[in-house]
Amino acid sequence: MGGPLTFNSIVATRTRVADQILQSAEYLSIYVSQGGRPEDLRQVVDLGQRAELQHQEQTLAHAAGGAAIESVQIQFGAMHGEYHKIKAALRVVEKDLRDTGASVEVLRTVRQILIDESEKVLLPAPDEGAPTPKGAPVPDQGAPAPEGAPPKTKRRRAVRSRSREAFRAEVQKDVGLLIQLEAAHTALAERKVDLQRLKKLQSDAQALTGKLATRTERKGEAKGKTRTLRGTVTEQRRVWGTIYPLLELAGQADPRIAELLTSTRKR
Repeated sequence: MGGPLTFNSIVATRTRVADQILQSAEYLSIYVSQGGRPEDLRQVVDLGQRAELQHQEQTLAHAAGGAAIESVQIQFGAMHGEYHKIKAALRVVEKDLRDTGASVEVLRTVRQILIDESEKVLLPAPDEGAPTPKGAPVPDQGAPAPEGAPPKTKRRRAVRSRSREAFRAEVQKDVGLLIQLEAAHTALAERKVDLQRLKKLQSDAQALTGKLATRTERKGEAKGKTRTLRGTVTEQRRVWGTIYPLLELAGQADPRIAELLTSTRKR
């Protein structure tokens, strides 16, 4: 009989029943007469109360992590959109500069910015659905992963996290180059990309520095609290399962104890 390893009505009921028997001198005397000890019941109660507190902490951690993820996604999406709008304008500006006889150095810098290096990082990994190169062996989808290899889902998430940080860094670098490229400012402004707009995008990119890592840390914190809660619930289930035969004997001796036990499940 498995059941979810989280704080639920079963965990709460075990805690309540164990506490009721502890608080009643008569019930406790019957339980002890069957070979039980008060410490057994206290352990069930302590683990149940701990699980309830850990469940509250887990809920708060997940809420905080979700809010952090949503905030970063909104900021990243806005930065991503603005960057590509500016680069679209820059492609036209390159032509304008070439037509007006801009220096080789200026044109070289513009072309360097137009090379979308970050997009190379954003391409999906082969195990995310990218086509197998011609002539390459088709991987056995049913074959087990090599020993010690991380699950594919974790690899995808790690690649995506790195690529977002790489893109953010690319935006900050490119916009910094444009701000320094004074020879292109007039042409950019004529295409509605003035210095103020560039500095705003630079500031937005800088503001995201480290936030992607913070998002990952908060998700890890929530998962850690989940693991802790599962451990506590597992331990209470183990203790409850160990003393349950004695509780049943106490229930046979007193129907009132037997009635209390009907609201629990044997674990």
